[in-house]
Amino acid sequence: MEWLVLAGVLTGAAVAFAIYRHRTQQAAEEAENASPWGSLVIDTSNDALMIDVTEKWEKRVEDLPVSVDLPRLARKMVIYDSSNTVILDGGWLDLPPEELARVQCAVPTPTTRFQLVRAILLLLARELEPSSEGVIAEKFHSLHLEEPHFGGDISGFLGVFLRTHLGNDSHIVRVLKVCNQSVIAPAVLRLKKTIASKYPFKDVRGAWRIHLHIRSRDEVVVRHMKREMSWEAGFTILSTAAMPMDGPGSGGSGTAQQQQQEDFQFGWCLEVVLGRELAFLSSVRLWIDSFSFSKTLPGWKRADVLKVAAPYHPPSVNPGLVVRSQHFV
Repeated sequence: MEWLVLAGVLTGAAVAFAIYRHRTQQAAEEAENASPWGSLVIDTSNDALMIDVTEKWEKRVEDLPVSVDLPRLARKMVIYDSSNTVILDGGWLDLPPEELARVQCAVPTPTTRFQLVRAILLLLARELEPSSEGVIAEKFHSLHLEEPHFGGDISGFLGVFLRTHLGNDSHIVRVLKVCNQSVIAPAVLRLKKTIASKYPFKDVRGAWRIHLHIRSRDEVVVRHMKREMSWEAGFTILSTAAMPMDGPGSGGSGTAQQQQQEDFQFGWCLEVVLGRELAFLSSVRLWIDSFSFSKTLPGWKRADVLKVAAPYHPPSVNPGLVVRSQHFV
């Protein structure tokens, strides 16, 4: 019986040490993760956001990741014409062939990423800059003939094409300069500063959408919509009954495991309006449009998350903040 008592003591000591080590590591990780955002000095006003986004947009196209981002973000893009009708949806590429065949598109319906990038450029030319439609069709047709030789990576060609055949004064280029990773960075920084300093979060994979609303040849509204998920280190002690036996008899061992715990998700939107012949950014706004909370999250914590995020609740011109409860897997 003595060895059973000893096994129990050792098991308890092992679990206690595991808890201590976990808490020590967790405290260190929380300090490391929280301090960069908590100590970051940034003006979170909308005027400052406008200045930062405009500064990004005013860079030359060759100094922005447009040619790299357009091929990878094309699937996430939806283009609307002045009547608010969808004229292209990058998600068409994910449709089964029989459904894709029924899609109505003003240009040849894209079935590959290469064709999707070409379709985006052709439709932007048709809506904003008809004089460029011919050169886009010609150059992309020539490239299509050589497509098997470059493995489908068109970023190099695209960078040269945008710079030499369209140029920074092109309405098409001015719109595309709003559709890349760089231009949303000021928004992400502000959300990290405001929320992640207390409640860390990360991207929900595959949830980025970019909607282009072409109101006229003089005004285009671009909306970046993303979702984020909270993450927080959780801690679980597995019972001794669930663990393999370490020694003779029925004595088992306990263990502690670290896991990520998701408490909430939220969706946000960065809206950029190009006006005055697309030569200026006339408006930049950032807001959170929805929260989804775990059904097990205490009410006080839910209220505190909403309070922390209050600076980015929706503006009055949009529907109110949508708050839901759900189970997270």
